[in-house]
Amino acid sequence: MEAALSMTLFLLCGFLLMTPLLILSRNLRGSVLMEEKLRKLSILKYGERFPSLLRPGSLSPLLLDLPEDEELLSSFSDRGMKEAVLRTESEGDMIRCSLRYDAALPFPFLLQRSIPQELIAGRRAFVGADPARWKKTAGNEAEESLVYISVLRPDVYHLSRDCSYISNAFLSCPARQIDGRPARYGGRFSPCRSCRPSPDSPLVYYTEAGRRYHSSPDCPAMQSYVSTTTLERAIAAGRHPCIRCGR
Repeated sequence: MEAALSMTLFLLCGFLLMTPLLILSRNLRGSVLMEEKLRKLSILKYGERFPSLLRPGSLSPLLLDLPEDEELLSSFSDRGMKEAVLRTESEGDMIRCSLRYDAALPFPFLLQRSIPQELIAGRRAFVGADPARWKKTAGNEAEESLVYISVLRPDVYHLSRDCSYISNAFLSCPARQIDGRPARYGGRFSPCRSCRPSPDSPLVYYTEAGRRYHSSPDCPAMQSYVSTTTLERAIAAGRHPCIRCGR
């Protein structure tokens, strides 16, 4: 009798401890995916606000990878989520992504069968405006180090404009000659998912640092707009150095 009671209490305590951990793990996965969607939306809004600074079609890869709200929710939802609703809204310069759902409990506790949960993520709808705190004063005229940032990877700054990550020097060859060949920085060459070149094409294009070959040098996946900023601003914005030129 005592052994059965001890086992029952042990299982009960196990469920009580596991339930909040499962909820926290689910919320963490949802927050990461919501922040990633807002990051892409912020880049797209930058292109809408400053269209003259971007090459035509340079944002097409982001549009292809941008999930709808229902698709994003289904990527991390499980049986423990009840009445889940995910919405992406914009108000002024801000983009807001919110998720509301009821986290189901393994058994009723204090007459409650679920715990309401709410996740909220927000970002500016565009970037590029200089905040007032960055304005130079009369006593701060020293020359600052410049770094380079690609709109497709705004979280990384480059010390050299000729870095292979942001400088595209196009090479060409027959598709059969490069398909499956080891790439310089790991992996193997494969067809671009955007322009989808034929494996029998007599001429495809690639870059020395890439792992994809393309049907045309005008493929949107090969284009990137590069902006210039100071090293101080890049670090303050949370960007990290490029693994090749930033050492």
